[in-house]
Amino acid sequence: MKKMIALLMGLTLLSVSPATAETEVDSSLVFLQKAENYLNAAVKESLYREAIRYRPDCAECYFRLGKLFLSQEKYEEAMSEFYFAAEFDPYLEGLHYYLGSTYEMQNNFQGAMGEYYLVIEHSEDPKIKASAHLSIGSIYDAVALPESSLVHFKKATEYDKSNAIAHFNLGIAYDDLQNHHQAILCYQRAYALDSTDIDALVNLGVDYCQLERYDDARDIFLIGLDKDPDNFKLTYNLANTYLLMEDYENARDKFIRAIEMNPGKSEAYYQLARIYDELGDYENAESAYGKFLDIAPPYYEIAVEEAKRRVETLQKR
Repeated sequence: MKKMIALLMGLTLLSVSPATAETEVDSSLVFLQKAENYLNAAVKESLYREAIRYRPDCAECYFRLGKLFLSQEKYEEAMSEFYFAAEFDPYLEGLHYYLGSTYEMQNNFQGAMGEYYLVIEHSEDPKIKASAHLSIGSIYDAVALPESSLVHFKKATEYDKSNAIAHFNLGIAYDDLQNHHQAILCYQRAYALDSTDIDALVNLGVDYCQLERYDDARDIFLIGLDKDPDNFKLTYNLANTYLLMEDYENARDKFIRAIEMNPGKSEAYYQLARIYDELGDYENAESAYGKFLDIAPPYYEIAVEEAKRRVETLQKR
């Protein structure tokens, strides 16, 4: 009898069941959409859980909740939610990238690499593939394998040509391999894509100095300081560039400015003392050498000995 009722009511069941499912799906989506309108983490979490209550197999719901926990540095909770998401949709776009990020934040680099490689293998989004290569490259960079990091940074730039960070990191990999010419091209590209990236200008100027292109280095540092006048790295590197160019007065002024910004930078006092020496300002030279000796770290043995000898000579004048 039950079978006959089921058959007789088949058309009714077919018409009712999809409507019920659609209502459940719509309800979960409503809560997901509501969650995006709130900044408060507790409210967002509550709405995500409501979405899951309406649809327990909603991979996207678990995924978003996992990302919320990841942003709060709750790595175990994030991992748990990502695993639930993977159970219902193993290749949900972006899921394995965030799983990899969670592993990486826990210093589980092997687990992170495994997830990033899954992204590269299965994702259809070139930008996510680029991010995965970028993350793998950063891991290799952290363990001092520049050849491997270069391969992945280069792949990141191929998948996402507009990714300024990928070009910047590729430049660092080239620098690690002493290929400053290629590094310069990468930093130029990174800065062209993101003109707020002052670090790209810093590294670009440093590479010009490495190649003894001091005029180019000076111009780059000046461009940077025009954008960010209080940037210590730009100021300090410009001071060194002027020193390499034997422009002692400009070098002196920039080292003084660098010391004002960062009084604990012992090298700046040493370089400033050398410049005062060169300019015949022996009183200030002795003072700058003394400040260097007061704060110089132990690994500056040669500079410390030279400063001591020079102070003794100046005191005998």
